[in-house]
Amino acid sequence: MRVLIIENDPILREGLAFLLRQDKEISIAGSFTSSEEAMRSLAISPAPGVIDILLIDIGLPGMSGIECIRAMKARYPDIGIVVLTLCEDDEKVLSAIRAGASSYLLRGNKPWEVVEAIKCLYHEGGAFISPRIARRVLAMLKGDGQDTKNILTEREKEALTLIGQGRSYKEIAGLLNISIETVKVHVKNSYGKLQAGNRTDALRIARLKGYI
Repeated sequence: MRVLIIENDPILREGLAFLLRQDKEISIAGSFTSSEEAMRSLAISPAPGVIDILLIDIGLPGMSGIECIRAMKARYPDIGIVVLTLCEDDEKVLSAIRAGASSYLLRGNKPWEVVEAIKCLYHEGGAFISPRIARRVLAMLKGDGQDTKNILTEREKEALTLIGQGRSYKEIAGLLNISIETVKVHVKNSYGKLQAGNRTDALRIARLKGYI
């Protein structure tokens, strides 16, 4: 199987290439520091099957790994994509999967797990997701399956929306014609329903799920 690596950390990139070369089933189709460099190289290659698996970081400078995944999937619809990254941001995890990533590993995974993820994807079409990420993806998908109209009440949505606009509790109380204490209750309830620990998390989750 032919694996293309895109990783801007030179030590990690060379380490991955060395690791993969130890497996007789795997050959390195290319190793690049950026999405742009990889895309330029592939643009001059007429072979449609030049790669089977893309191993990519999503935290790349310039063209992001997520943008590259979309572009690679457009050019090579059958390519398998394995993400290996430090990024655990919920929105980016979902964006990478929606863009076409089949496996999502963190750099803390064992080297053999990277090899196993590649071989599993190539031979069986199986997905490998780091356990910590898998739990969060399942939680997010469960949330996506709920009725967005009932997750937050209209007042809770209004309060969160105004918080997102930078309004103070006092301003929100005046705009919604309710007491400041009631505003606080709505906000607290929103945090609980969204499983958010703070204002930033609550706004990010609410926006991600389309609640506000």
